[in-house]
Amino acid sequence: MIFFVIPIIFVYSIFLIFLFLGLRNVKSNRLEEYPVVSVLIAVRNEKDYISACVKALLGQNYPSDKFEVIVIDDFFHRWNKGYFKRF
Repeated sequence: MIFFVIPIIFVYSIFLIFLFLGLRNVKSNRLEEYPVVSVLIAVRNEKDYISACVKALLGQNYPSDKFEVIVIDDFFHRWNKGYFKRF
């Protein structure tokens, strides 16, 4: 029985050493420079929902100089004039 356990422990310890050495060489997924992102929102009579949508998009953890939100409305209503200036 001991002849069976000792090789397994040895192989497992070698595996752990290689795993540790390999994980030290893994590069991080962090971006050095973020790409510019444009989000297009098509709306039609969405006054009740659009503010929550825009707030959620602007609340993202992304650099504000690399992020823009464009709202497109096919039926221009009175509420749209200046409605988004508060954001």
